[in-house]
Amino acid sequence: MRPSDTAIPDDPHDQAAYWYARMRSGDASPMEIRAFELWRMADPRHALQYGRLDRLWDGSEHSGAAARPSAARIAATGASPLRLNRRRVLLGGAGLSLAVLGAGLAARPHLWQQPLHAAQLATARGERHRESLPDGAELFLNTDSRASVEIHADARRITLHAGELYLGLRADNTPAWTVAAGPAQVLMTRGRVNVRQLPEETLISVETGPVSLRSGAWWQRKTTPMETGDMIAVSASGLGHLDRVDVGPFVAWQRGRLDFRATPLWLAVDEINRYLSEPTRLDAPRLRQFPVSGAVDLNDPRGLPAALAALAPITAQVLPDGSQRLVAR
Repeated sequence: MRPSDTAIPDDPHDQAAYWYARMRSGDASPMEIRAFELWRMADPRHALQYGRLDRLWDGSEHSGAAARPSAARIAATGASPLRLNRRRVLLGGAGLSLAVLGAGLAARPHLWQQPLHAAQLATARGERHRESLPDGAELFLNTDSRASVEIHADARRITLHAGELYLGLRADNTPAWTVAAGPAQVLMTRGRVNVRQLPEETLISVETGPVSLRSGAWWQRKTTPMETGDMIAVSASGLGHLDRVDVGPFVAWQRGRLDFRATPLWLAVDEINRYLSEPTRLDAPRLRQFPVSGAVDLNDPRGLPAALAALAPITAQVLPDGSQRLVAR
């Protein structure tokens, strides 16, 4: 089934309810799933509203007020399943009872209260940003990233919409922070965590723990404890292997550098290109796997190709259009 433009409501709240019902219905087509992902990434407000509805639904599983209705009942509207609106989804036209809704709101008042603090943050390519949050937490955004922040009296949440972030907390923050990114949610009351969204997965690296990782579909969510030095990849298909690593190279960016540890040259070039408006091309086929070790300074993005050339048997050349390429010496 392909949703038409007229079937999807105009209001972000109603759009979130529409997509929530479709994604929970169990019969969304691959085209609809792709359309949903594009909608969610198009505007930070979309992910925010969808997340609120998801947390309300999730909160009802602990309320004890009523059994959670099936996904099929959420989507059931009668003649036209595409013409859902928020009122029908939330008030029973799509099967969600007032008892469950009321219990969810009572259990989690932050879902309907105005936040004490809210912010939309973004960085351009090559830019990094540090944000001091009201509770003393330090949030860093890497290049070409977008995130939203909401602080309530009983909940604190950061949603990473694109790119990479690093969150550092003072000890014993209560209530816990939730960092949501793609299929992953990191819950933490202290410590320092790096979260990066890649095209097919989300990478979680714990510089200082412990933290809890929640993943999986709403009906089979899994909680994985993570400690200092743990790293894991989370994708739509599930969890990768929990590895114990030296997290230093994964978090060095927020200290102004990229650290390479026997990194294949092609991957090192991909990494510096994240910070360049014009990507650098690697024209050295025999050196693609050359192991690069050393650090480069992110405070001079234009100088990154030359800095990388100092760590490998290559030379940086500036082309007439202003871009650069790396060739074998």
